[in-house]
Amino acid sequence: MISRSPLRLALRNVGLRFASLALALFPLVACGGDEDPCDSMVETICAAACSCGGAAGCAIGDASGAITFDNKAGCQALYGLACSQPAPSGFSYSACEKALATPMCVASTDGQALMLPAVCDQ
Repeated sequence: MISRSPLRLALRNVGLRFASLALALFPLVACGGDEDPCDSMVETICAAACSCGGAAGCAIGDASGAITFDNKAGCQALYGLACSQPAPSGFSYSACEKALATPMCVASTDGQALMLPAVCDQ
């Protein structure tokens, strides 16, 4: 008779539970689902900020100065904080994204930077 150690049985049960969970969640992950409009807007803002900042990194500001980031992840970490709050009354994520279709880059005292469109700056 082959005996199985309790540890081996426990690991096997954990593995089966994990596999069951992974299979249950697969349709949600594989199909994507709806992206949060705020997260999408932050992605668009930071992509534009990095495009304007060029090799120096990502920057958002105006002629008098800019907030700079080493990379897109740094930009998303800061601007993504806004997504944990309700949107201001009358604010439109999609209008902001549309306004960023052609980003306006300005020369700031900190280098090239994205100047947020007024519709995004609420």
